[in-house]
Amino acid sequence: MKPYVLFIASFLFPVFSAAQALVSQYSSVVSAQQLSMPHKAAKALEKGTALLLKNKPQASIPYFETVIELAPDSYYAYHDIAIAHYRLGLVEDAIREFQKSIELSKNSAAPPLFGLSMILYQRGEFVQAEALAQRGLLVAPSSPIGKILSRAGPVFSWPDP
Repeated sequence: MKPYVLFIASFLFPVFSAAQALVSQYSSVVSAQQLSMPHKAAKALEKGTALLLKNKPQASIPYFETVIELAPDSYYAYHDIAIAHYRLGLVEDAIREFQKSIELSKNSAAPPLFGLSMILYQRGEFVQAEALAQRGLLVAPSSPIGKILSRAGPVFSWPDP
């Protein structure tokens, strides 16, 4: 593999992961789901996301579990717990939670589509990864992360968690 490709991949992965974690807390659009979420669940989501942004994935998990318990239809919580599990090396858990987030959002949220796409690229499942990235771009057509993922192909080798 060409050195510049490894550099780009090693640079993009942390940026991608941080960008994914910011989605729940700093989205400029508040969804109906967030507005209807119980106050305690919204606070837990906020605290868990803050811990995730401080690179404390293990500490964030109980907060996301609280959100899932109080607001089981929250695709935000499943997305963020997927990132936490991925950072801890629990890739199968992350895959399952990204899938649940995608299911709950009815394919209307790009971040879990891009998150699962990233993992599939890492596993060498390029056709499925590209399809997810393309679906994410239908939701968020101007997403730089989505554009990179949709064009990455087999040239990228994502660093292990």
